Amino acid sequence: MEEVKIFVTGSMLRIIARIWLALTKGTPGETYCFGGNSERRNIDVVTGICQIMDELKPRTNGKSYRDLITFVEDRLGHDWRYAIDDSKAQRELGFTRRYSKFEDGLMETVKWYLDNPEWIQSVLEKGSKK
Repeated sequence: MEEVKIFVTGSMLRIIARIWLALTKGTPGETYCFGGNSERRNIDVVTGICQIMDELKPRTNGKSYRDLITFVEDRLGHDWRYAIDDSKAQRELGFTRRYSKFEDGLMETVKWYLDNPEWIQSVLEKGSKK
């Protein structure tokens, strides 16, 4: 099992884009931002994933996935915060979030990856060919 590397501050935020909505309902040339209205630090997302993995697929050695986290130096030019105002997408495109709670979406995402190991393997194989 490999270490999970996190920039020292662990503060980069996560967002999810709804490109299809913009393509099908948006105005050509306009810019739309999509977000989860749920800012999180990297470290909080990673520890959340570790907690879910501990529950759904415990490690054979009995240790928590959190034990795999190591902190590395921030890279030069690292952004400290990513924030999205998606009010325009809500107003003009009717954008709504699938999950009202970030944790619910995170759980579903982790479950999808656990249920689709062949997809993960194909991505890893493509990456190793580069």
